[in-house]
Amino acid sequence: MPAISPLLRRHARRIFAAWLLCLPFVLGALGVLALPGLARLEGWLHDSRLALTAPGGVDPRVVIVDIDEASLARLGQWPWPRQTVAALVDTLAGHYRVSAIGFDAVFAEPEHRASNDWLPTLGARFPALLPELRQLAAGDDHDRRLADSVRRAPVVLGYYFDTSDGAARHGGQLPEPVFEQALANGVAPVAAGGFGANLPQLQQAAGHAGHFNALADADGVNRRLPALLAYRGQLYDSLSLAMLRRLAGDMPLLPEFDAGGRMDAVSIGDWRLPLGADGSLLIPYRGARGSFPYISAERVLAREVTPAELAGRIVLVGASAPGLMDLRATPLSAVYPGVEIHANVIAAALDKRLYRQPDNAPAEALLLLVLGGTLALLLPLLSPLKAALASTLLAALLVGTNLAAWQYRQLALPLAAPLTLIVLLYLLNASWGYFSEARKRRELSGAFGSYVPPALVAKMADAPQRFLAQMQGEHRVMSVLFSDVRDFTRISEGLPATELSALMNRYLSAQTAHVQAASGTVDKYIGDAIMAFWGAPLADAEHARHAVGAALAMAGGMAALNDAFAARGWPPLAIGVGINSGGMNVGNMGSDFRRAYTVMGDAVNLAARLEGLTKVYGVPILCGPDTRAACPDMIWREVDRMRVKGKREAVSAWQPLPEGSQAAAGLTEWQAALEAYRARDFAGAQQRLQALAAAAPDDGLYPYYLARCAHYLHHPPAADWDGVHEHSEK
Repeated sequence: MPAISPLLRRHARRIFAAWLLCLPFVLGALGVLALPGLARLEGWLHDSRLALTAPGGVDPRVVIVDIDEASLARLGQWPWPRQTVAALVDTLAGHYRVSAIGFDAVFAEPEHRASNDWLPTLGARFPALLPELRQLAAGDDHDRRLADSVRRAPVVLGYYFDTSDGAARHGGQLPEPVFEQALANGVAPVAAGGFGANLPQLQQAAGHAGHFNALADADGVNRRLPALLAYRGQLYDSLSLAMLRRLAGDMPLLPEFDAGGRMDAVSIGDWRLPLGADGSLLIPYRGARGSFPYISAERVLAREVTPAELAGRIVLVGASAPGLMDLRATPLSAVYPGVEIHANVIAAALDKRLYRQPDNAPAEALLLLVLGGTLALLLPLLSPLKAALASTLLAALLVGTNLAAWQYRQLALPLAAPLTLIVLLYLLNASWGYFSEARKRRELSGAFGSYVPPALVAKMADAPQRFLAQMQGEHRVMSVLFSDVRDFTRISEGLPATELSALMNRYLSAQTAHVQAASGTVDKYIGDAIMAFWGAPLADAEHARHAVGAALAMAGGMAALNDAFAARGWPPLAIGVGINSGGMNVGNMGSDFRRAYTVMGDAVNLAARLEGLTKVYGVPILCGPDTRAACPDMIWREVDRMRVKGKREAVSAWQPLPEGSQAAAGLTEWQAALEAYRARDFAGAQQRLQALAAAAPDDGLYPYYLARCAHYLHHPPAADWDGVHEHSEK
């Protein structure tokens, strides 16, 4: 935990932003804030879940007796004479013995009777025949004929409520309400202002009726059925529920309450129908249009259907003919007959496959708080890949759990809000991380880009936070290089300012290229001098080898560079390079006004001393003992054992030699001369040095030692002389 706390503090703003992002989702779950986009997404997810798990196939238990084009062609346009409808009812109930008949239609107007036209005239002309004429007219009452058929059959009539805001009509007779609205604690069904119901004699004959109102979501899709509608303080059930009551032997519709006293369902015997807060139930669609058998009404009347197709079946009478069909948009079909919606509800109730949609806003809000809070704290601590994997796994777990609850527990749990929250929190962290990393990369490029090779900057950009932290300072074993132009003051005095500037730019660019090619970091330019180091900001196990390689390239490249200078009339340059390896401090150093990423320490000071001593010894490169020890496979020439100014300990100085050089060829003879020198055999050393100098007249080291031998031959060193040379100048 102590290690995590600094990380959390570092990401405090990102975590706070993530928590702010969770707030509207929590408020939306509590109903305080409307989020229409989430409602649409929830609808789409519901449709996808339904399509994925719908049982499919055709359910033969519920049959649609279809008023189709063939029926209209044979029996005439709708509405049919009441005698025809009565014959249909008699045929279904008497001949085919169906278990229930539901009408997705309303008989709101009385049928015109022909006797109304002739009875008044004939009655006035033949008063004595009036009783017989009235008896004849009674046989012309086809509404009564239909009422008699309905009374004998298990019929449930259909009607509709007017839920619009305009002037409501009131026609026909409503059935008895199922119970008072006051009993429906916690449920607020859609309230109706009017209705269009069946003729009183038909309603009284049937005794049962249900409304066939629809309840479309904002996108026009029918996902829910208004199982209950309110009218003047009473509740009325839908056609599908009324048919279930008829099938259950006229059992009442009873309210069911949860532990909190809220009505969350209604029951009909053993059937429990879960309800939402608006008195609706989710329609458990079996599949696309045609999930139930369709039989033409004219074939039923002609008794062309086999008894096996209808006996004991639940029948819904509806229309598919153009102009008559009640079309709805559903999750599984854009064009869907409204009558088949009731068939889906009835079939699912028989299978006890109705879905519950718990209205538990506090629980959903708590889930969002826990989910959002956890991700807000977790994602900033993970790498981009791990954050993506964690978000994907969490989303998959959420979807899987939701599908399992739907499939095995008939629970329709909310999915849009938590799923969207996961996605948005991931995107927030990914984009925050991207812009944060981009800013750190810019900082890194600004901090190192001017003196670190682009390839190294690219590597460092993979973990900018770590390298920016390193800038605060640390102790490392590294190698440092100092390079200087000899006699630069004399050269600068002999050139115009513009020419001198051009010469130095060309020189420094060429030398810097060698440093960066060897993965070095240019610390600074000090006039004509260059300071560079290896081992920071990127760790480099071969820092000594790379530094020596850069020095050899710098020294070896001077010949070609001087040729180019000569072509422009510039004087040739000679350089000296000092290198040392060891522990040193590296980081941003300086004052409150100016800072630089640099190195400091005794090892750095020794490198600077060695660079200055290259002029004394007449060699282009001098390296400290730790640098030489780190590269044992290179060709080395020991130059001297010395004490530099300010140091009491003696150190050995070494010169790296290019393969094939004259110095490398005379290395054995040189070592013999150096051993003779240290053994006080100055004459023997002198003899060997003279031979070496004759073979390599351009090598400045031999003349230097010849002069030293000549001095000691005339002025022998003290008796305790150990061969170490004292340098009094920097």
